[in-house]
Amino acid sequence: MPICDTTDLRALEDAHATCTEALLIWRELAQARPDTHLSDVPVTLNTLGVVLRGLGAFEDARTTYTEAVAIYRELSLSSPDLYRSDLAGTLNTLGVVLRDMRGLEEARAAHTEALLIYRESALSRPEVYQPVLAMFLCPFANAQDPIGTLEDDRRAA
Repeated sequence: MPICDTTDLRALEDAHATCTEALLIWRELAQARPDTHLSDVPVTLNTLGVVLRGLGAFEDARTTYTEAVAIYRELSLSSPDLYRSDLAGTLNTLGVVLRDMRGLEEARAAHTEALLIYRESALSRPEVYQPVLAMFLCPFANAQDPIGTLEDDRRAA
């Protein structure tokens, strides 16, 4: 079920078509010049994931974010300073979608990995990443509480 009204639904459907077209173009460009364009693919996947979640297509959003995470992992191997933060942000968003789908343990794992990356980054470059870590901590805590509550409810049922 979409999480928007009818006007938003039309806009999201238009955005879906546009993002899908952009993703096809970025994939072709990345295939030809991965050193230049591979990093554009997960950016577009993240945008598409937002649209899919808005449309209520949670499984498609999950697939999209999972692919973006895989690409950011690959990019982080050669350029961690450039892509680890993007990896953490995408893991966080993946965790939100997993929580929406009641994939509670997977959501917790994605959020926890994101938190570890933010903590590591804050240790190595506190002037840049401490504010990012601070902004993540409260949403991380909020994301963990409903997971525990849902698990408790599931055990009680």
